[in-house]
Amino acid sequence: MLLAPGWAQINGISNEKLSLPNAAVLAAGLFEFEPGYALQGDDRSVAFRFTAGFGKLEAGVSLDGALRNQAFGLKMGLLPDRLALIAGVEYDTRFHDTALGIVYSAPISGRLFADISAVAIRPRDWTFMAGLGFFVSGQLQPILELVADQNGFSNISYGFTFRHNDNVLVVVGVEQTFNQGEEHLMILAFTFSM
Repeated sequence: MLLAPGWAQINGISNEKLSLPNAAVLAAGLFEFEPGYALQGDDRSVAFRFTAGFGKLEAGVSLDGALRNQAFGLKMGLLPDRLALIAGVEYDTRFHDTALGIVYSAPISGRLFADISAVAIRPRDWTFMAGLGFFVSGQLQPILELVADQNGFSNISYGFTFRHNDNVLVVVGVEQTFNQGEEHLMILAFTFSM
């Protein structure tokens, strides 16, 4: 969704939760544009995601509002809507933080869905994310996500998505870090599909 700190996710790729990707790949010819806003203490930021579908592959970029950071991501479907390979790289004045991972998505019941992601980050870091989304209706999905890395549990996120129609998804969430002294990150984003 936004330029996630610490590579909690591979940026530039689509998702249906707060920051955790899912295994679904954008259909060929589909394009997503997502402006997002984040607030953490006195820090405010704006970011934009552009993602295009090419069948079993999608490619995208996330840009911060000042255009200083760019993150490029790819998602390749291995099993339709169930398993995908994800990869990305971040760039500011040079390329750094390359990442490669896998994401698995599965319905637990008719309205409860789970996504799990494991990502290796160069040189020796890793991130594991797990999330649950429960569709209260066909449009409203409360979400809970948990992130762990090589240092242990790093944060928990909670919020919701609201699908206004087939072309507009609203994302609202709060990321609470387990690190002492860091403030909550609040996010708001709008995903437009074309």
